[in-house]
Amino acid sequence: MRRNKHYLYVPADSQRKINSALKLKLGAVILDLEDGVAPSQKQTALENIISNADMFTATELWVRLNQVPQAESEFASLSGISNIAGFWIPKAEPTNELIALVKKISESGKQVGVLMETAKGYVKRQQLLSIMGITHLQLGEYDLAGELGIDLESEVVTRAMASVRLETVIAAKANSIRDVVGAVSANYKNLDQFNQSCKDLAALGFDSRACIHPDQLAIADTAFTPTPDQIAWAEEVFARFEENDARGAGAYVEKDGSMADAATVRAARSILEKAKS
Repeated sequence: MRRNKHYLYVPADSQRKINSALKLKLGAVILDLEDGVAPSQKQTALENIISNADMFTATELWVRLNQVPQAESEFASLSGISNIAGFWIPKAEPTNELIALVKKISESGKQVGVLMETAKGYVKRQQLLSIMGITHLQLGEYDLAGELGIDLESEVVTRAMASVRLETVIAAKANSIRDVVGAVSANYKNLDQFNQSCKDLAALGFDSRACIHPDQLAIADTAFTPTPDQIAWAEEVFARFEENDARGAGAYVEKDGSMADAATVRAARSILEKAKS
């Protein structure tokens, strides 16, 4: 199964930016029909996706639709394009309309990502993420902050958001969501800050990061890839666990004096799966 470490947003109304994206070595690209496109340019953006989709051969191609119900007609226009791997649905909340759209997308053989970026979507995250067919989740922090009237750059909000992010990961993992994607960072020029935020998100259990500029891609790739030390630790854990398991020991003491058991092995397995993908 393919695992991406970054998703680059590209406004689909800009042929110039689409051309630039085609020259990049990308894990995944999201051609955007929603916030990155002015209302007067929505049709142009849709037509650009139709005419350019087949050119993304080495990159996993996604499309961010507009909100339901507009998303329904957009999906109908794009559903027959085999090169589109999946669709993102913004401002996702567990409504009958969203459930119906997820079902249509999933039954067409495409992956379905939802952006959890409203207060209601966050409060009802368990109900939202249990909808059959949803495979990916992205936390939309800027839209959520706008609705709540909070400043993401303030110190108190920065501390509080760690809990929001962790709750998001827990809800996603509880519902077997394949990929939990960290929110974009609008300040694409501050790469040191972006690097630290990627490391923080990886530590909280996020799998990848949404990006808005090519300079962010390599940073995200590194942050969401296990380090050689982590891989070596995981491999050693497996080796020692097998030795102790053969002797009938379910738990044992590591070289550093810490206790290890099946939970330690699960952590090691997660590291090796990420490294392999």
